[in-house]
Amino acid sequence: MQEKVESTIKKLSLWTSLIDKCKYDQFPNLKLFLDTTSSTVNEDLKSDIKCHLQNLSAALRSYFPEISPQWNWVNNPFANHSVDHLPISDQEELIDISCNSRLESCFAEQSLGDFWANLKDIYHISESAIKYLLPFCTTYLCESGFSAMTNLKTKHRHRIQLEDDLRLKLTEGQPDFQELCKEKRAHLSH
Repeated sequence: MQEKVESTIKKLSLWTSLIDKCKYDQFPNLKLFLDTTSSTVNEDLKSDIKCHLQNLSAALRSYFPEISPQWNWVNNPFANHSVDHLPISDQEELIDISCNSRLESCFAEQSLGDFWANLKDIYHISESAIKYLLPFCTTYLCESGFSAMTNLKTKHRHRIQLEDDLRLKLTEGQPDFQELCKEKRAHLSH
């Protein structure tokens, strides 16, 4: 994901420089408008566009700081990276991983996340790699919970207790309704 963010930030920088050269291909609607009306972009609008792009780039950078080279080993554990900052046990595990040709072939065949997830039970260092690769797991769960709550708590159901309903909504497992029904007796009328 970080690569996509870095790519976007670099594109924003490119687009900012193209504005100075009066090139607007990166904005197809603006380009179409300028071509069909034979208009030009005045300096104030150019300045506003550049300012917006620079602010967008700064906002992205504040959410996604530049990757420190100390994490390069996560993207390719088989390359020769400086890992002096890691604990000795992690350095040793990384050496074991980098010297394992079977793992190298797995690395080539799997996604980065799958590779490290498959090593989780074998190598402790994989936990650090997974934490690095999944920075938004807690945000996702929080947003899922909030979304489920807003769907459950409508105007007509504003007095319900949400705890049990949220637990059911957010649980990944599927209840076995047949088994649950067998455990309950039907209430017979008098």
